[in-house]
Amino acid sequence: MASPLLRKRRFVFGSAEFGIKMTARRHPLPLCNKNGQMTSFNKKRKVIYRTTYPNGNIYIGKDLIYNINYFGIANSAIIEKDFTWEDQMRFTIKKEILWFSDTATDKEANEEEVKFIRLNESNNPTIGYNRWPKFNG
Repeated sequence: MASPLLRKRRFVFGSAEFGIKMTARRHPLPLCNKNGQMTSFNKKRKVIYRTTYPNGNIYIGKDLIYNINYFGIANSAIIEKDFTWEDQMRFTIKKEILWFSDTATDKEANEEEVKFIRLNESNNPTIGYNRWPKFNG
C-alpha cells in the first residue's frame, strides 16, 4: 500500500494519457501546464557535470537527457586502483553541474564537454579520470 503522503495522479496531454505517476501530496507536479506546454522541471535538459571523488580527482561528463541520478561512465577499474576496500566502504562523491542548456544540440553539448575536460585537465591521469581526449601534458 502506498504511503499516506503519496497519491496516484493521472497526467493527460491533450487526449493522450501518459499513465500514473506517484507524487507527494504536498507538491503535486503536473507534467504539463494548463496550455499543454511541458513544464520546466521535465524538459530534456543537456548538462555537463564534474564528479569529484574523495581523493580530489575529477571526472567531467555529459548527460544529454538530464537525470539527477546519473554520475557518468568513468572507468571503474582505474578508479578502484586509487581506493582501498576500506575507503570504498564509505565513499562519497560530489556532482556539480558546470553547464546546461535546454536548446543546445547533441553536437554542441559534445563540444562543451571537450572544452570542460581540457579546461579542468581531467584527462591528466594525475588530476582526473577522463581518458579522452588524450592528454598532451
